[in-house]
Amino acid sequence: MTTTEYWDRTHLYEQVWQQPVSKLARTYGISDVALAKVCRRLKVPLPARGYWAKPLHRRPKRPPLQAMSAAPRLRRPTRAQSKTETLSPITEGVSESERAELAIVTRLESCRAETRGPEALEPDVLVTRTRRALSRGTTDGRKILRPRAGSTCLDVRVSKQTLDRALGVFDKLLATLRAEGFPVKVGGTGGQLTSVQILGQGIRIGLLENVRRIQLPNPSKPTDYFSSYYSRAAVRYEPTGDLYLQVWNSCRNVRKSWRDGKHQRLERVLHKVVAGMVRVAQAERREAEMMRRAAELYRIEEEFRQKRQAELVFLKGLIESEERRVRRLEEAAENWVRAKRIREYVIAFVRSKMVEGQQLVHGSALGKWAIWAMDQADRLDPLAASPPSVLDRKWELAGQYR
Repeated sequence: MTTTEYWDRTHLYEQVWQQPVSKLARTYGISDVALAKVCRRLKVPLPARGYWAKPLHRRPKRPPLQAMSAAPRLRRPTRAQSKTETLSPITEGVSESERAELAIVTRLESCRAETRGPEALEPDVLVTRTRRALSRGTTDGRKILRPRAGSTCLDVRVSKQTLDRALGVFDKLLATLRAEGFPVKVGGTGGQLTSVQILGQGIRIGLLENVRRIQLPNPSKPTDYFSSYYSRAAVRYEPTGDLYLQVWNSCRNVRKSWRDGKHQRLERVLHKVVAGMVRVAQAERREAEMMRRAAELYRIEEEFRQKRQAELVFLKGLIESEERRVRRLEEAAENWVRAKRIREYVIAFVRSKMVEGQQLVHGSALGKWAIWAMDQADRLDPLAASPPSVLDRKWELAGQYR
């Protein structure tokens, strides 16, 4: 529960000289920078740097609180805390499962380097199987052991001299993982096939050894252009004995490698390694959730796009159909006007011929022409029945009758 009040200069002055500002700021739920800014605005003097580190008898006297004529009224958030409220600002608003995961990470990371991990009386079955597979295998050009073909073992890529220590590290790591309830699975021969099930995610791990690349001097330098262009300098590889544990998952913004340091070996930080694997699992789960949401958003957008595309296709069909109707209407109106003009012309033409002395009788040339012309007007008129004409057989000239 959070309420809002106003800062009291006198009360704040007493508080900042009784405990450090960083500790006092946490009681108000704000940062020490924000609290120092409030003190500057209210002209409340603060202890100098290093004040609380000095003994009590050597601390300087606090300066008096100067009077302020018009002190600004600044809102102060206060958090009503009960005895049962023990949540820190980091864990507020976090679900129970995430809080339990955070507790696992905090507990593992808080283990001291001197704390030894759980050790079994006998080596793990996977460690024994890996030792047998690597001892019967071969070495590559980098002097790294390769397991025998067809064998199932842990992803260990070290030299023969470092094999015992590497298997000991993996044995302690397996014991720590199983003590936390994280099972280990081995898929087969090859790299990136050793996985740990953490928070429902498969975390692929491998133990490797650093190899130093040493370039050898070339006694005979080739003089030919092509041979010098394609020739490679002679090199050799020397394992350094430094181990590092690598997480092969592709998640980002999280640590995925732990190495031997100058003052601390990999065996002494296995708890932090397991804590890092938990963080990798959390990052993997977050990215999977983001990908699921992105896929769901893409599916919704694709459905909307397809629906919109279908609507546009349907709308295009309606528009084209309406345009065809409009064109037919315009053509019918034009043909009606043309038919009317033809009829008026035929009547005027017949009258002019009758004035000249020709008679409009059945069987005469003027009568035949008048009937033919009126038929052509009826063929154009959309409101009249179309009489037969030889033009109706024009289609016979195309195709096989041509």
